[in-house]
Amino acid sequence: MKKKLDNKMSDAEFNERCKYMKFVLAQPNNFPSSLHVCKQILAVEDVWQYSIHYCPKLHKIYDKLDRSCWKHNAHECCGVDGCMERRFNTKQTTAGFVVYPRYYFLYFGVERAIRHLYANSEFPSLRASALARSRDDIWSGELVRRMDEQLGGKLLAEQSVVARDGQKVFLRKAGLLDVGYDGAQVWQHKKHGVGFLLARLWDVPFEVRGKEQFTHLICLIPGPKEPDYWALQKIFLVPLINELTDLAQEGITGNILCWIPCKSYTTLVV
Repeated sequence: MKKKLDNKMSDAEFNERCKYMKFVLAQPNNFPSSLHVCKQILAVEDVWQYSIHYCPKLHKIYDKLDRSCWKHNAHECCGVDGCMERRFNTKQTTAGFVVYPRYYFLYFGVERAIRHLYANSEFPSLRASALARSRDDIWSGELVRRMDEQLGGKLLAEQSVVARDGQKVFLRKAGLLDVGYDGAQVWQHKKHGVGFLLARLWDVPFEVRGKEQFTHLICLIPGPKEPDYWALQKIFLVPLINELTDLAQEGITGNILCWIPCKSYTTLVV
């Protein structure tokens, strides 16, 4: 799979290579026979399950639709105020009739990011560290103070407990997950802007906050142009706000509190 990426091989070429290797190796063998088998072995997720389709005129976001149902809805249109923009494009290939969304973005979600953070073996110990809330850090600033007041003191509440190894550590009642938006040009040979939302953990020592393991991609907007502020509000931030609202009401395991101070950024209080 790494060779496929490094050599920019097409799926068809990669499948041919797999078949050839499986044929020339001593029989019987368990060499993967196709790209599909490789993905199964590696448990690669289908990125389309995270896709959210929207009208190109930004009239609406379509309801989630399983990929197996795309062909049955190939002629679906927007319908808002008589808009006839189609949801899908269709293409005839050697493998058959292919249906794919015209306009979409990928939303991976805040809950997924939080679960990945807690699955990180370093995170619990770093979060319990005394350095996780430095006096000269954001935790002593005006922003956190105002959030703590609105949440009735739940944000800064903590409890001294004894860990399994006998050390005294702090059990945090709440943590901060900062969600920010940015854009980038991903190719040098052409103009193609990509937008993305990142979730970064604030509840660890300052020195490690910027590390990759504590930063998660929660949304990718393919472009080719970076969305303007109006499109962000009307389309691309809608799943984020909806999920934050659900987390505030339902939680994951325990209580999740949501605090949205202004339009420019969103902070999730865990």
